Amino acid sequence: MRSRWKVIRLAIAAVLCASTTWAQQAAGISGVVRDSSNAVLPGVTVEAASPALIEKTRLVTTDGEGRYSIVDLRPGTYTVTFSLPGFSNVVRHGVELQSGFTASINATMSVGSVEESVTVTAASPVVDVQSSRQQQLVKSTELEALPAGNIGLQTLAYVTPGFATTQADVGGTRDTWSAQGAYTFFHGKTGTRASYDGFRNQYFIGAASGVGYITDQGNIQEMQLETTGMGAESGSGSTSLNAIPKSGSNVFRGTIDGFISTSGMQGSNIDDALRAYGINSSAQVQHIYRAGAQLGGPFKKDKVWFFAAIGRWGSTVNEPGAYFNAAQGQSGIPSVPTITFVPDASRPAASYDWYRNHSLRTTYQATASQRVNFYFDIQKSCRCTTGPFTGANAIESERGWDWWPSGVVQGTWTKPVTSRLLLEAGASWQVANWVNFAEPGVRRDDRSILELTGTPTIPANFRYGATSLLTAPIARTGRSAERFTASYVTGTHNFKLGVTDEQAFNDESRSRNNTPGPDCTTPACDALSYDFSGGRPSRIQYYAQPYFQQERQTVELGLFAQDAWTIRRVTLNLGLRFDYINMGFPAADLPAGPFTPARHVDALSGVPDWKDINPRVGISWDVHGNGRTAVKASAGRYNQLSRSDMTRRFHPFSSSISSAFRSWTDRNNDFVPDCDLSNFALNGECGSISNVNFGKFLPQATQFDDSVIKHNRDFLWDINLEVDHELLHGLSVSAAYNHNWDGNFIVTETLYNGALLGPDAYDEFCITVPNDPRIPNGGQKQCGYYDVKPQFFGQGTLRVTNANEFGKEKRYWDGLTFAANGRLPHGIQLGGGVDFGRQVDDHCFTVNVPNQPNDINNSPLNGGASVTAINPFCRIVTSWGDTLDTRFRGSFPFKAGLSASFIYRNTAGAVDNGLLTVSSSQVTFVNPARTALNAATTVMLFTPNAVYGPRFNQLDLAVNKTWQLGWARLRTAVDLYNALNSNSVQGVNTAYNLTANTWLKPTQFLDPRLARVTASIDF
Repeated sequence: MRSRWKVIRLAIAAVLCASTTWAQQAAGISGVVRDSSNAVLPGVTVEAASPALIEKTRLVTTDGEGRYSIVDLRPGTYTVTFSLPGFSNVVRHGVELQSGFTASINATMSVGSVEESVTVTAASPVVDVQSSRQQQLVKSTELEALPAGNIGLQTLAYVTPGFATTQADVGGTRDTWSAQGAYTFFHGKTGTRASYDGFRNQYFIGAASGVGYITDQGNIQEMQLETTGMGAESGSGSTSLNAIPKSGSNVFRGTIDGFISTSGMQGSNIDDALRAYGINSSAQVQHIYRAGAQLGGPFKKDKVWFFAAIGRWGSTVNEPGAYFNAAQGQSGIPSVPTITFVPDASRPAASYDWYRNHSLRTTYQATASQRVNFYFDIQKSCRCTTGPFTGANAIESERGWDWWPSGVVQGTWTKPVTSRLLLEAGASWQVANWVNFAEPGVRRDDRSILELTGTPTIPANFRYGATSLLTAPIARTGRSAERFTASYVTGTHNFKLGVTDEQAFNDESRSRNNTPGPDCTTPACDALSYDFSGGRPSRIQYYAQPYFQQERQTVELGLFAQDAWTIRRVTLNLGLRFDYINMGFPAADLPAGPFTPARHVDALSGVPDWKDINPRVGISWDVHGNGRTAVKASAGRYNQLSRSDMTRRFHPFSSSISSAFRSWTDRNNDFVPDCDLSNFALNGECGSISNVNFGKFLPQATQFDDSVIKHNRDFLWDINLEVDHELLHGLSVSAAYNHNWDGNFIVTETLYNGALLGPDAYDEFCITVPNDPRIPNGGQKQCGYYDVKPQFFGQGTLRVTNANEFGKEKRYWDGLTFAANGRLPHGIQLGGGVDFGRQVDDHCFTVNVPNQPNDINNSPLNGGASVTAINPFCRIVTSWGDTLDTRFRGSFPFKAGLSASFIYRNTAGAVDNGLLTVSSSQVTFVNPARTALNAATTVMLFTPNAVYGPRFNQLDLAVNKTWQLGWARLRTAVDLYNALNSNSVQGVNTAYNLTANTWLKPTQFLDPRLARVTASIDF
């Protein structure tokens, strides 16, 4: 019976745990042992010892070629001892290991007695001569020294050249959630995988990839970024960010830390250039704060360790030019309480968030060869403005997120069966509830208004009144994962077999602020929002209500095999991965709404149902055999991140056309649509609906070809060539060339009576580009825009299919990276480099409109520009100069416990795209018989991503002082963020306004210089 229970307990451990050293975060030591005649020595016992190991030591023996390899090592400092009867022991001290790094430690043994020891003193290796992947690492000690601001997964992306971010952070002025998701792509590759302790940490919500679990900086020991050359154990995603947590030890250690910034610690960076756009104030910090405590140590020495952390932090920042609306609810019109925006200068609007984390990690040495880890973190947080709230829209158009309950549970189990066979197994579970709520001052009957073209006082594309959608009253998402690996390690081979599986869910209701219900009964409660043009009604926006979306990922199976095979000075990294993913949705019912019938869907799986074979190969050549110079090459096929967006689009509640609009001519200027809103044909002041299938439960309104949901998952090929060299002891330099390209594209075609609606169903029109010297083609006639013929407007169905049916779509990148990283004499630490490349997006083929295919969302392809507009420019090239990216960081120790550090970034400026919303009077049709557009239309004025503003610059500084108190260490720091007080622009208003100077008005610019005081005490 006891034996049976032992088996059951081991099985539970295998199912409920996942290795802390899974995949990329495991470190290792390897090398060759020879005698004094240079002959290899088999059978040498190699011992790696470190306080980072709860089992204290790990033992292996060299193989027939004198090679050894020790895997599954935690980051830390190691002593390596080589012993063989008849030879003197060789001891190597101070080998520092970082996550994902294999240190090359060779040894030469001389004949002598076992009692004799030869101590070797040398700097730790800084070039990994076995791995062919490219990675960056930042340790907790470096994070402590640097002016890193809001520390999280984004910190490593923030200091890595070539990694695009969406908005800079100045000492925590950006809300934590959007900051921790502040990475978009690396070298044009979308789909960065974010992980915590090797487990994926991202929402399962449509195409979103933001973090699902907010990381407490007090928990982070190291952060790791892999950009190319990842092995077969890596799942979906071609770039990987990972935070490695802290663990306990045999010694009790604790930390209490905190920081504070207030309004009196901030400057102003407003200049005449910003004032010219009417921007008279910069972001004003009310407070940014943190208080945290961590404690780690043994429950029982050499048996059970723990590490506990509590964190409290948040921010309140008044955004530049952002105020509450003095006209909110003041129109006096019952059906539209707010019809304009008037900033109330006495009520500034702020971004506001706070976070509460409570975590515990335990490490249990169950037997001499079995280690079990368990981790949980329970969170309650508030992203009280959607963020990053910048004032680009009214505060009333924002929405808050209430995170509760949310958190993560992880476990680990590791068993070295022998010195060569290692087993790992485990699982993870993560959940986030994020129910939305309206901002203060917004009533239930307030309607969302979008100003399309702008007025003398309101910018174009400015939303006010209320948010367009609330994800409420249900908003919950989560992930779970299980995995198992077996590694067989000799000195020559490091062979690994593994299986992974992941599941995920998302339940998401969506409502308009003015959805009718018991608490919304006024004439405004009709679930409609309005578009205005020049302050006057232009369009009515419909959205199906009620709405409830559910997606389920039942399996994301990965089977892989890989080997690191060392042949003399060459290591071949050979891997093959099979990926299978299956998603679907449960049965659901929705009652009838204002403009939609009752709806029912049956449960369905196999949407999508994808199978892929992904080879990953690499080679690393230790040029001189001394571990100081390596030439590397890698090539691999990587699937796009698994997300719920395909299932969401296929779901009948979505494919039935959930939104539409109609034009509105307010002839009597009463802001009330005088028409039958339920009659979607032309009547009264209202035009015909933009899609005749709106208001019907007609799932076949959008069809998905098998080439999309069965046969072709998005993927890319990634090729990298690199040279790494140890320039000085502790300092490495590298040069790399990267080429990657996407291998699958999806388009949407419009069908009419089951046949393709071809180019002859559309009329070409031209515009006169505004005569503005800032526009490349200003004052010129621009043609190539198309509007569907009136008889087809709002008609037809959609079919989503593979782009190869119509032409060859391309997206590829060629680029170079030059980097340096490591330690100089006297404890100086440096890192960073220069990255630049050229990206081409070519979609010059015809689906419905000549050279203007629509993407999976039925929106015009735009080369990655964050705009939606008719775009006749089908070949978009982003040049080398526009992608030039320079980033450096460093720390410098001085006497008496003083040190200084910096982070410097010089990257591309804001993309100055140009959009114009045109009416019939502003266009000329090539066919003179046609004189009017079907509705107001937004067009792209020039090639997207072709014009950039001034380059972005940011310099952050820090001065640290450490006091040794005997029983503790006190560290204080003064950080100065944006030390040069730059106001570099990061985002602009891309909508051209013919009546006011609001085009290219900064919507995001660098917050002004900010000081922060930090203190921590370690005991």
